[in-house]
Amino acid sequence: MSLRRLLAMAFKETLQIWRDPRSLAIALLMPLLQMVLLGYGVSLDIRQVPLCINDEEHSQLSRELVQDFVSSHWFLAVRNVTNERALRDAMDRGTCAGVVTIPVDFSRVFTTTGTASVQTVFDATDANTTNIAIGYAQNVIARTTAEFQLRWRQSHGIRPQTVGVVDLDSTGAAGYELYARLREHREAGSAPVLAVAHLERDRLRAASLGFDEALANPPGFVELQASVLRTLGKPLSIRAV
Repeated sequence: MSLRRLLAMAFKETLQIWRDPRSLAIALLMPLLQMVLLGYGVSLDIRQVPLCINDEEHSQLSRELVQDFVSSHWFLAVRNVTNERALRDAMDRGTCAGVVTIPVDFSRVFTTTGTASVQTVFDATDANTTNIAIGYAQNVIARTTAEFQLRWRQSHGIRPQTVGVVDLDSTGAAGYELYARLREHREAGSAPVLAVAHLERDRLRAASLGFDEALANPPGFVELQASVLRTLGKPLSIRAV
């Protein structure tokens, strides 16, 4: 189709719409209505994900963890299960979309070591909803873990650990020099240091030079939190200068 014919058809349709008030209203108001609905009336956030709780310990720490899940407004505790059979039955019937299992030695392990394990299982029938719910659960666990570990460190007289973050995209070669000087510092030499970079080659170089973690720039909130918690969980090296 030639450009001249295309312009003639566009002109004809424009005149037709201009002469018909209803077509003109639809052409002008429909995009505005869609902008309002999609911008304010439609939300992709998932709220009140039904969650089953398998609390095998029933301690103060385990109840605080469950409360953090519920108070986040992302999850709704709909049922308490006490064994694996009840867990599977609840998942099969669709009563809950996920299960949080807190082991019987949760408080003892955490009080002794400062870390403890929690199991989360989600129904993968709807992959998109499952991935979003997993991200929510990781966020809740990361925040609760940070709070628990802060209290544990304070009760054991351990000073809060500082984590350094170097943006290699904005600092360039100076970021590597800063990292080298930081490692030679008497007091901050053992502090974990994270590197964020857009290019994979920069992240690989940072990992080879000894950065504790190398993340894509910009890192997501949950990813950054998990990375910080991983580095804080690593044994620290004591340097004598």
